Amino acid sequence: MSAVTQERTGGVPKPKALDLFAEMGQVSVLTLLAAAGVVTWVAGVAAGVAHMRRHLGGYGDSTRDYGALFVAALRGSWWLGAASVALFGVLWVNAALLAGDAVPGGGGLLVLTAVLASLAWAVVVRAAAAWSEPDASPTTDPGSAGAVPAADAAGWWRLLLRGAGASASDPVGTVLLLTALYLGLLLVWMFTPMAILVPGLWVLAAVGIDHRRAARAARRP
Repeated sequence: MSAVTQERTGGVPKPKALDLFAEMGQVSVLTLLAAAGVVTWVAGVAAGVAHMRRHLGGYGDSTRDYGALFVAALRGSWWLGAASVALFGVLWVNAALLAGDAVPGGGGLLVLTAVLASLAWAVVVRAAAAWSEPDASPTTDPGSAGAVPAADAAGWWRLLLRGAGASASDPVGTVLLLTALYLGLLLVWMFTPMAILVPGLWVLAAVGIDHRRAARAARRP
C-alpha cells in the first residue's frame, strides 16, 4: 500500500487532493489496460472502483491488488461486457445511419439514440460500481486484507438490476455520472492523449456519487 497523507473527517479518510489525483491517474491507466480486451471493460471499471475504495479506506492499493480484483470481476461479468459492447455497436450503427439524413426525422431519432446509449452506459457503470459495495457479495468489504468480492453470472444480473434501480432512484447521481462521461469525451475530442485519464475520471465519479448517496441515506431520520 502506498504511503499517503490523510485527514480524517467523521472517521472517513480524506486524502489530499494531489494524492487523490495521482491515484486517479494510476487507476485510469490500469482500467484502460484492463479494457483493452473490449468485452473486459466492465470488469476493468468494477476493479477500478473497488481499487479506489480500497485506497480511500487505507487498504491495499497496489497494481497486484488491482489485478486480483480484475480477475475476480471478470469471472462473472464477461457476458455483460460482451452484451453492452454489442448494444453500443448497434446504437453506433443506428446513429451513423441517422446522421446521414437518409431517414425523415432522423435528427430527433439521433438524439434519442444518444440518450439511450448514455443511460445504458450509466446503468452498466453503476452495476460495476455496485460489485464492490460491502453488501454486494458474500465476501464483505473489498477493503479487507486479501479479500475480493465475488459474483457469478447470475450475481452480475442482479447487479445490473441494482444499477438500473440506482439510476432511476438517484437521478441527480445519474446526471453527475453522465457529466463525467461527456466531460471525458470532450477531453478526448480536444486533446486525444487525454484518453489515458478518462477511465479514472469515470471511476472517480462512480465512487463519488455512491458516497454522496450513502451520506444522504445516513442523514435520513
